[in-house]
Amino acid sequence: FAQGEIRGTIYSQGEFKLLELSLVKFQTRNKSSEEESLSAQIAQVVQKDLTFSMFFTFLEENLYSFTEAGDLNPMDQDIWLRTQAQFLIAGKVELQSRMAKADIYLYDAFARQKTFSQTYRALQSSWRRLAHEISNDILQNLTGEKGVFTSRISYIKETSAGKELYLCDYDGHNPQQVT
Repeated sequence: FAQGEIRGTIYSQGEFKLLELSLVKFQTRNKSSEEESLSAQIAQVVQKDLTFSMFFTFLEENLYSFTEAGDLNPMDQDIWLRTQAQFLIAGKVELQSRMAKADIYLYDAFARQKTFSQTYRALQSSWRRLAHEISNDILQNLTGEKGVFTSRISYIKETSAGKELYLCDYDGHNPQQVT
């Protein structure tokens, strides 16, 4: 697809068709159990976020193996013929000291080309925010819509000490008492 083309949302006689995505198992640089666990957690949050958006459906996961996430070969017929998905999401996760780094790639399966790539960095303890940022960027890239995945929700919780103000991620994770 050419840069600036509108793509992603298909309407047919008033019916909305979900875009079909496939999430390729994220690679890790050092193959440590900590990196493997983090990459699986990031992928899981991205999948949940994008499913929540109601623009996408995910097809079979982890059908693909390749040596470099950022370099799917457009001529590798095996990868492209085995997917029913319109887009593939691939990535590589690395831990560097207390930092998490994720290189994320979005491929158009029909055009057999990379349409988006971005490197994300965050403190390892902020890995969920990093995953939500990835989801926002993928959503915007495919639909033109801004994501809500880094939004925070405020709420009141009654405790034995009285009412307390809390903030949490849009999905209810990371609750933090404000008062």
